Amino acid sequence: MRTVATVSLALALVCALGSAQETDALRALDFEEDLGGFISLDPEATLSVTHEAEAVYGGEGSLQFEYFLRALNPEEMARGLPGAIVLPLGEPVPELAGVSFALWTAVSTPVIVMVSEGGDGPRYSRAVWSEASAWHEFALGLDDFAHDWDSPKDPDGELTPAEISSIALVDAGSFIRFLAGQVKLFYADPPTGQVLRLDDVKLRSITPVRPAPAEGTITVNDYQQPPQGVIILGGKEVVVGNEDVQGGGEALNLDYTVPEGTLMAVLHQVKPGTLAGISALQFRVKSAWQTKLILSVEEKRGPADEDKANYQTQVSIEGGKPWQTVTVPISDLQLDENSFDPDGTLNLELVDMITIGDMSGLPGPGDFQNTLWLDDLVGVK
Repeated sequence: MRTVATVSLALALVCALGSAQETDALRALDFEEDLGGFISLDPEATLSVTHEAEAVYGGEGSLQFEYFLRALNPEEMARGLPGAIVLPLGEPVPELAGVSFALWTAVSTPVIVMVSEGGDGPRYSRAVWSEASAWHEFALGLDDFAHDWDSPKDPDGELTPAEISSIALVDAGSFIRFLAGQVKLFYADPPTGQVLRLDDVKLRSITPVRPAPAEGTITVNDYQQPPQGVIILGGKEVVVGNEDVQGGGEALNLDYTVPEGTLMAVLHQVKPGTLAGISALQFRVKSAWQTKLILSVEEKRGPADEDKANYQTQVSIEGGKPWQTVTVPISDLQLDENSFDPDGTLNLELVDMITIGDMSGLPGPGDFQNTLWLDDLVGVK
């Protein structure tokens, strides 16, 4: 009887959640007839509505953004932003708690979702990963967004829904190509044509429900699909997928080639303050081949390059083995020789990024092909 009652309760909760998701939309854009208010920030791009059945996620229309995915040229910034579209909100939406949408791209890429307070005010962002040629449904809560250091400081120190004036999507592939041109440590694909499609955009009054972290831990990323809060940097012929794990949930699955002399890295966004008080970082991993990973933690004190410091350590992973849990005490993280930290101490409350990188392409010889699985990156209290 208890089992039947439990199942009935679970079904009721699922139905209630589904009903809430249908009724909490403050504003919905279906792109059946028009652009829904979106405008392009890329002077070379074409923004339109498509009604081709294979190009639509729901209903009969979707937003279609066509552009040339190229390295960001800083001189272009005066004219616009490559691969960027923005939705001015017009009237304030004080009840805004989150946003959901369906996203499709012709080329795999990280997309930065950005909300702005006022025209020239502070910006907050969250990265999502769009694997090529498939629709992905994303649901973001405003509490997922972190302040963008390249924008003005927020006087009250927090994202205020009533002050949000616009929501933008930016193809970060242009930034990656620019970075690869400046830092030869990372490979980037050459410029290419890109198509971004957007559908079923909803501004919501509730935040998405997230799995509760295990006792004594703080979740950095649980790698539930589609990936949020991660950016894949470097690597060639990268394919991002997922794998179901025992006990429920999903793990990140990466197939890739690391060109000789380069690094493939998974960057994880961290909201500053999140990791204050932890004693270790922990993640689960397995690898098809013997490999050496670098775990790097970035402390950021301000917007300039000299305002950040990287602390890191290396971890050897056996190939072809079952899942293993890697625990790195914070005391094992050492200041990178190329970094400067005024107090020489990793201040966990200032951490804004954690990177897990495959160093097998350094220094070579030759390219390195691998499959890597990652799951449950957490801070341990």
